[in-house]
Amino acid sequence: MRFRGTTIRRKIVALLLIPLVSLTAIWVFAATITSRAVFGRPDAQRIANNVVYPAEDVLSGIQQERKVALLYIANSRDSQARIAYDKQQHATDSAIAKLRTQSGTAHIQDLNSRARGYLADFLTGLGNLSSLRKQVDNQQITRESTYDGYDTFQAPAFALCDSLYLIDNADLEARFAKLGVEPLSPEFTPEALGAMASGRTAPLKSFLLDQSGIAGVGNIYADEALYRARLHPLSPAGSMKPEHWLALRDGVVAALEVGIDSGGSTIDDYRDGRGEKGRMQERFLVHTREGQPCPGDDCDGVVERIVVSGRSTYFCPSCQVKLRRKPKRRVKPRRSSG
Repeated sequence: MRFRGTTIRRKIVALLLIPLVSLTAIWVFAATITSRAVFGRPDAQRIANNVVYPAEDVLSGIQQERKVALLYIANSRDSQARIAYDKQQHATDSAIAKLRTQSGTAHIQDLNSRARGYLADFLTGLGNLSSLRKQVDNQQITRESTYDGYDTFQAPAFALCDSLYLIDNADLEARFAKLGVEPLSPEFTPEALGAMASGRTAPLKSFLLDQSGIAGVGNIYADEALYRARLHPLSPAGSMKPEHWLALRDGVVAALEVGIDSGGSTIDDYRDGRGEKGRMQERFLVHTREGQPCPGDDCDGVVERIVVSGRSTYFCPSCQVKLRRKPKRRVKPRRSSG
């Protein structure tokens, strides 16, 4: 290589600069590519500070406001109850204003589309709070309706927080290891179900909701599965016999398959990946059917609602058998040979 009009020193510098510039270009390119993945990830702390915590404050304010509203409805002449109600309204409004401000466009971009939708639903729903307050102020609402009215604001908040659940990939294997058998897999046999239930005193409804035993059975499908198996939700899990194992296994599988075929169930705000509502609610046998006739052809019972493990539970007391706990075997004392 010849460098006309240059000194030896310049030649050496030029030869050194060529690979240095190339390496620098490669480093810049690699840094740009990798930084997109790093800096493109949502900042979990920023989301927590600007969305999750303010949303939780609003939810707490609404719950507290519901409490003082019920006290005021019970005795509208109580001046202290009125003062407490007014004070809590201001606290709730401050929390709402903070959420609207901090979850602005600068931070909402960090949210996934599902979370943005829940946040929008939550903020839109809060616009109806003034109407509910007016009914309370004018004593034109019952205690039950007041409770239900405030309760409607909570579902979008819970859905929002649930959609923001973050987990490090390194923890996935450990978390999956805690899950039970997949109910639509060949491993979910009647015998496997019986082994899980053996010795368990928990109600069947609670047993089905325990994800460490059977993974993926939620509240709706537990009700539907137990009805199909004709088993009472309060029956002790360990009281089942082999014929009950088979009936419950088939009930769980049938309920889940109907749910999949129907695209899930939309009772409140569930949408699938295409934004469409599920249709499972149109095929419920007992869930949310309180007071309606049992769908069984050979039963004239009426569907009832109870609460099991904090979850609304629907069943037919006429045809869903309540099993008794198996008695413990008594060990006879040995007779002395003397």
